[in-house]
Amino acid sequence: MADYLALDKMLEQNRQWLENHGNTFPGNILKPHGRTHTCLLFWKFAADEPSKRATREYLASLVRTNNLTSALQQNKDASAFKSSGREALFAGFYLSESGLLYFGWQEDEAGNLQGLNFLPDFLPSQHAEPAYQNQVDGLLCLAFGRQPADRTELERHVRMYSKKFRKELGATLVAVEWGGVLRNKKGQSVEAFGYADGLSQPLFFPSGNNGSTYQHWNPFSPTSVAAVEEISKTPVGENTFGSYLAFLKLEQNVKAFKELEEEIQARLTQDGNVLKALPGEFAIGRDLKGKALAAKNGASSNDFNYDNDPVGMKCPFHAHIRKMNPRKAASPVPLIVRRGFPYGIQPGIYENNGSAEKLPESGAGLLFLSFQSNFESVVRLWQNGQDETGGADPLVGG
Repeated sequence: MADYLALDKMLEQNRQWLENHGNTFPGNILKPHGRTHTCLLFWKFAADEPSKRATREYLASLVRTNNLTSALQQNKDASAFKSSGREALFAGFYLSESGLLYFGWQEDEAGNLQGLNFLPDFLPSQHAEPAYQNQVDGLLCLAFGRQPADRTELERHVRMYSKKFRKELGATLVAVEWGGVLRNKKGQSVEAFGYADGLSQPLFFPSGNNGSTYQHWNPFSPTSVAAVEEISKTPVGENTFGSYLAFLKLEQNVKAFKELEEEIQARLTQDGNVLKALPGEFAIGRDLKGKALAAKNGASSNDFNYDNDPVGMKCPFHAHIRKMNPRKAASPVPLIVRRGFPYGIQPGIYENNGSAEKLPESGAGLLFLSFQSNFESVVRLWQNGQDETGGADPLVGG
């Protein structure tokens, strides 16, 4: 009972935090924005002083007029959609280290931004696409629609914002990425390989229950998982909060993955043997529908831990979801809020049992975005193999 009381108290604190800070905290962090189509536009700002002033004034105007979607505005938009079906554009804008310097953020003696913890490991490398070798100061995220035809309306917004940034602010478009939600026959959101995705996320507000249905793993978390208090304050002295955003473009050879999965399955099932799981499930840790390999019968897709699988007989130690979160109550890893989406995959391919021959070999994968208060420890420990299991994450490790 004491745990549930503590959980209720935390959820109430989250609600109060949203009420106090949600007008200045970005949307799509505490809750996903829910749109189907998304476009990411990466910008380099013009260096001259008139353009700098114009850029500052324009971004400030977007905040004042609610054209950048705050966490509270996102809730209002969601309520309006439920009651009237009226869709609102989601818009978010995020500054890189160079973008903060552009607007006057100060460096300390070591050359780091005061009070901030940026990750040099995530600066452009020789492995990045040519576009990302360039400086990126800001990222504009636009999302809209629930139906395939709604992409046309999103394209209109993209053209409008691009014209403003280029012609009036003198900014350079470094890269643009399009993607969106993929679904399987059950309507579940899936990643590029066709596996149900987004099932293990920190939750900040109750949705149908207050955590009492979770017996083995509770996903409810305080806002501090993603919200970091900023040094600056609003003009009236209020505390403000931000979050660290990480972006990775991960290309996946979907055709090769599916062909290899079919080949391994054929080998293992010859001579009458029965393979109860697809080979890819052991790389991911879930089946195609999202059920965790280590979950007990009848448990929800996120209500499990690995206490009943200490040697990895059900879910291997190298499986993606086990590497990223071993679910050990005694030594929890910092959680991250994932808001990525697939790109380059034909919509509907997994709703219609698409064969491997129709799947892409290149130009497809995951546009990974995550928000967090501490990302570095997750990357170093669980993706790059610095844990007791050894080896890199089979999907995103390196």
